[in-house]
Amino acid sequence: MFSKICRTSMRDRTVGVVSREDSKMCPGVTLMSCGRETYLLDLDGRVVNVWRSDRKVFSAYLCGDGTLIRDGNDRALTDRFGAGGAAGIVEAVTYENERIWSFKCRPSQQFLSHHDIEVMPNGNVLILVWERVDESTAIEAGRRPEMLPDKELWNNVLLELKPNGKGGADVVWSFSFLEYTVQDCDKSKMNYGDVSKTPHRIDINLCPVGGKAKQRGLDMFEGKEGKTGEKDWIHCNSVSYDRFHDRIALSMNVQSEIIIVDHSEENRGIIWRFGNSQNYRQGGRFEQVLFNQHAAQFVNGGKSLICFNRTNN
Repeated sequence: MFSKICRTSMRDRTVGVVSREDSKMCPGVTLMSCGRETYLLDLDGRVVNVWRSDRKVFSAYLCGDGTLIRDGNDRALTDRFGAGGAAGIVEAVTYENERIWSFKCRPSQQFLSHHDIEVMPNGNVLILVWERVDESTAIEAGRRPEMLPDKELWNNVLLELKPNGKGGADVVWSFSFLEYTVQDCDKSKMNYGDVSKTPHRIDINLCPVGGKAKQRGLDMFEGKEGKTGEKDWIHCNSVSYDRFHDRIALSMNVQSEIIIVDHSEENRGIIWRFGNSQNYRQGGRFEQVLFNQHAAQFVNGGKSLICFNRTNN
């Protein structure tokens, strides 16, 4: 039995709770975004504060001082990056919804922020960015031509932003997937190597058959057939920072894998991978434990990771 039930009719509900069980609840408030609004709700589902944006909000985080860090879907930009999770703008606003700073990748035809943001203890912000790489550049980086059915590749770049006090933010650290790739098809390329012996690098020709649609079980629906080698080849969908060990967790949805990146300047790179050892040819499908996971987050002082995961493929 629920110890307390919301009595508002379904027709009249906008935001709030359907029901609650006090013995299983944690103290505090809940932050949620819906469309262009971000709500702060108490344990009874009552609105404590609401922030309204000019754009649809995909991801938002509330800081201890009341500052809200949120992204924004910029339609003028996202048409050039047609994929779920597209954003374009990251900004900070006060508790009263007054803009403090904003950031947009330039040039907009080549870069777009997407999916997730992470606020660091020092106030800096980590964001995920797609970089459009043309066909010739992708081939030069070791991508096989037949693995470019879209005639382009979307590299994933992780940026650390530092507010500059002038209404904007500066990039103070970055990590590009293309700088940490390996391939075994073209010996003339700098990243040529043995994929199975270099798990600290991502196989640039790693392309699950059927792409996102097949991996997510959507290929059974008409018009949902995927591509092997589609442009959004990794589809990172979350970023989490471990302040205790100065490392970052990135969720690679299409590859069903989580990678850990060392944030320090002296050891920057991929230091750990989990979820699907087939990606670096060290295991079979029966060893796969992640299936299109979302929202990987560090917990327990950085000792553990949690994520939303399908139970089977």
